[in-house]
Amino acid sequence: LPLRALVGGGADAAITLTYQAEGAPWRGGLRVPVRRVRSIPTAPMDGRGADFTLAGEDDVVSFCRADPNLAAQVWSGPADLSAQVWLALDGEVLRLRVVVRDDIHHQAQEPAMQWRSDGVQFAIRPPGGKAVSELGIALHDDGRVLRHAWSGPPASAWEGSAVRTADGVRYDVAVPTAALGLDATALRGGFGFNLIVNDNDGPLREGFVRIAPGIGESKDPAAFPSVRFRP
Repeated sequence: LPLRALVGGGADAAITLTYQAEGAPWRGGLRVPVRRVRSIPTAPMDGRGADFTLAGEDDVVSFCRADPNLAAQVWSGPADLSAQVWLALDGEVLRLRVVVRDDIHHQAQEPAMQWRSDGVQFAIRPPGGKAVSELGIALHDDGRVLRHAWSGPPASAWEGSAVRTADGVRYDVAVPTAALGLDATALRGGFGFNLIVNDNDGPLREGFVRIAPGIGESKDPAAFPSVRFRP
């Protein structure tokens, strides 16, 4: 039964179908998840709104909420941790900007373990079963910019910067689309994208804000939302 529907809401949007058979006692319901595709404009990042804003309680995964002894580490609002995310296509380069608002910046790890403290992890899932890339960038407390690839193009194959702001850190990343397995068809038709911003105020990794499941609590690229660049 083909159906068409206009769906709003977040990354976990779904359509719920309820049914009842005529002349029979059969009835029930079916929840159908809907994979949304976020259309990214071709306009430059400067001067337009963020493609994703992570500033609400639904965007937060907290590791401390269940422990009364860690109440001080529970997310307390956008000033505690929030982020705005932009994507842009610059020729054959994918650009990512993440402006993080964070009340306490703490990062004392080395590149491969940067996820334990403040920083950004993002992942790209090309269509057609190609390998998923998961990359990270963070600003070390000593001023170094930490870049690492848990999968995908090594740090030497892409660029990234991190600059302190009045209330957090601004990250800018540029990765060749070919290194991510993205061709023109994928860029226009849609590919998986996901991102988290980790939070550590010093004692421990408290949690993160995220676009969608699939990168933080577990590795599940099938849960990534899709994005595409409008022609």
